[in-house]
Amino acid sequence: MFAAPRKAWRRIVVALFGVCSVLFIVLLATSPDLDSGLGLALVIVLTPLWSISLFGTLLAFLSWFVQFRRGGTGSVAWMDAEGVHVKGGQSVAWPEVESVFTRRAESGELLLCVRPAEAAAFIARAPSERQDGMRSNLETYEAPLFINVSVFWQGTADELASAITRLTAGRLSLAAGG
Repeated sequence: MFAAPRKAWRRIVVALFGVCSVLFIVLLATSPDLDSGLGLALVIVLTPLWSISLFGTLLAFLSWFVQFRRGGTGSVAWMDAEGVHVKGGQSVAWPEVESVFTRRAESGELLLCVRPAEAAAFIARAPSERQDGMRSNLETYEAPLFINVSVFWQGTADELASAITRLTAGRLSLAAGG
């Protein structure tokens, strides 16, 4: 399956920061006796944990900002043995696919383009808010649907074509372009 990786670590780090912050505030509000073992242990454990989670939270927000600026908020389309699926329930079975090829976007990102045999019918079945974007993709990239593989694939288009051919045991072969 090809899909952009999820960023679950961001939620975990931010939650850890929130929990540590609340515990730190409670600890300071109760002003424990630092001479006691419990108060000292809590300060020793919470201070580095809070510092690390603060740094992680800053990285999480930076990562989220970069992902948002690149136009992705998680996987929107993915491939499996049945075909290509789009978030929201729309899919194209492999027998309905006319061609799969790669293109480079103007920004340099590698796109895995999927062109159904009946592109107009595929667009008509799409939710109304996506139809204009799919028509634009069809004009620009000759396919209404594409997966931005630059998010998770750092190799060349030829290496991607080879990997997909190998992964699908030769059933799917890409035509490299752009």
